[in-house]
Formats: sequence, C-alpha cells, structure tokens
Amino acid sequence: MPILSMTSEYALLAMIYIACKNDSKSGGRKAIVTVDQISKGTGIPSNFLSKIMNQLSKSNLIHSSRGCRGGYCLSRSSSEINAMEVIEAVEGEMKMTQCLVDRRSCPVVTICPYFSMWGEVQVAIQSVVKKYSLHSMAVCLRGLPEEEKYYAGLRQRFSRA
Repeated sequence: MPILSMTSEYALLAMIYIACKNDSKSGGRKAIVTVDQISKGTGIPSNFLSKIMNQLSKSNLIHSSRGCRGGYCLSRSSSEINAMEVIEAVEGEMKMTQCLVDRRSCPVVTICPYFSMWGEVQVAIQSVVKKYSLHSMAVCLRGLPEEEKYYAGLRQRFSRA
C-alpha cells in the first residue's frame, strides 16, 4: 500500500522538473516552463497536471504567467522549497491516522495502545520529508546523461498508469 498518492508524486516530479530547468538552463533567471513541457518531459497526463499546477500556484510554491510566453516558475529558490510543502499543497496536512487529525474523533484515544506509536511515526516521516529540498532532489539529475534516462523511465511508467 503506497503512502504517497499519485497526486503527491506527480506534484513532486513537476516541481523537480521545474527546478532542473531553473538555475542550469536559464542563466540564473527563473525558467518559465509550460504544462505541455512538463507533461512531455515527465509523462504526467497534462489534464491532471494542470489541476496540480493550480494547487501549487494557490499555495504560492509556483508563479503562473499567462500569454504566449506563459507558464510556471518556482516562487522561491529550489533550495527553499521542501518536499513536505509540495505534498501538503496538494494533499493537505499529512496525518497518519484520523485520531492524529482530531483526538476527539476517537473515544479511546487516551488509553489507546498505539496512539503514541502513530504520533512518533508521523513525526519521523515529516522530519525526513522536510529535509529534502527541491534543489537537493534535482541536483542529482541536472545536466547529467542520467536526467534523460530518468525522465524516459517515468514516461514509460506513467504511460501504463
């Protein structure tokens, strides 16, 4: 059972794709990338990607611009945006169980034998996911021959989804 939804995975991939296009290929300027470019580059279905990009824009992780030269760019440096921000922009706050969302939802929360365990699991996962910036994830791909191999593999994987 995957913990990460396809929406979160697509959002992270789109943001990493934009981060890869920034810095290295834009001469220091923020690169503007279209939904079509991201979709073709990663294999993420464009209609689903458009919805995700709107959510990321509403969360102020990316800026959108309209017109013939329009598209999306990161709202901050790729080193200032972490994976948790991206996931929570499309999923909402990450919680392992309903009782961690609202303690009042469970009548036995005060005597529950595993309430503390789920709380610790949640804190541990959030801690790790927050450590990873877009920059740290994109830097391993940027400009290397492996970058195209990675995106080709994604396109193949998502064509089956």
